[in-house]
Amino acid sequence: MAAFGLVVLRRPPAVPPPAALHPTVLQAASAQRRLESLTAPLARGAGPPVSHTLRVSEEDLNVFLAGSPAARRLLAAHGVQAIQVFLLEPSGLTIRATMDFHGHPQNVQFDGVLAPDPALGLRFTVTHAQVGRFPVPAVVLARQADALAARFSRAMRRRLPITIQSVRIEGKTLLLSGPPAPAAAKTRKGPASPPAASPARR
Repeated sequence: MAAFGLVVLRRPPAVPPPAALHPTVLQAASAQRRLESLTAPLARGAGPPVSHTLRVSEEDLNVFLAGSPAARRLLAAHGVQAIQVFLLEPSGLTIRATMDFHGHPQNVQFDGVLAPDPALGLRFTVTHAQVGRFPVPAVVLARQADALAARFSRAMRRRLPITIQSVRIEGKTLLLSGPPAPAAAKTRKGPASPPAASPARR
């Protein structure tokens, strides 16, 4: 009995729900424009490739996820009813979401790190996961988190004008750095509407 009480005392607090964001149409459109501005072609000089840094704010990410119909459809397809992201120095990311588990909404939290990935462009590796009050082995929920993150990452990689070689977070801003992507990979026939917009350059 004493051992049971000790386990209860050590149980972490319940995951709070993600903040309820209700951006206006104008706010959502402004955030999406800033995010999509990252896809603008880079000026190419005659010398060797120069590293470029693209910046995206935590606020724009959350406004986009809450206000973009395309993002909401993608999230809903993975059982996500609401979501909020937190950028953490030097390369950490926390995702807090309300997800559907067999018809029952549960608040979940994924903690992990961001890093460059040759195939995806950007990879999110889950290091800790929790459902309600109960921590679970990261591998149990990582598959679902990885699948969702990979969809966003692939869409971003196809449209970004750089090959990501460095990922870091300063304050509440994500910085992606690298040389211009191969020109052939960036040939597009006009604007597209990917399942997730790419972050914005400032």
